[in-house]
Amino acid sequence: MFKSVNHIAIYVEKREKAVEFYRDILGAEFLFEVDNESDGIRIAMMNLGNMHIELLEIPEDKSEIVSAAKATLNHFAINVDDIESAVDYIKGKGCIFEERGIYQVPFFGSPGLSLKVAFFHGINGERIELFQEIYS
Repeated sequence: MFKSVNHIAIYVEKREKAVEFYRDILGAEFLFEVDNESDGIRIAMMNLGNMHIELLEIPEDKSEIVSAAKATLNHFAINVDDIESAVDYIKGKGCIFEERGIYQVPFFGSPGLSLKVAFFHGINGERIELFQEIYS
């Protein structure tokens, strides 16, 4: 019945600035924009690897939608091959990483799999995890 996650949606202040961030800094592919006339929501759909990201610019007068949007996503994770290089690149673009920096998560679901992870915040405050799998 349930096959996979189709996309995640993130509330953004300005659609154009969010598209630039996801495209120019994270390398996401811009797919399309839609202005939903029935509720005023301005949407941009992006693709990053196997994940679609829906950027939602919501009018101020739709506060019930904004409250729900801000409350639903803790973070999303992006797979990387070399977390140290990815962190350096993202820092070079002006993004701030959480104080913990890069840290290791041993035995992530399997004795032979560990992770290196680091969290930073996107242009609208969304929490993004860089995620490197380490197999032993």
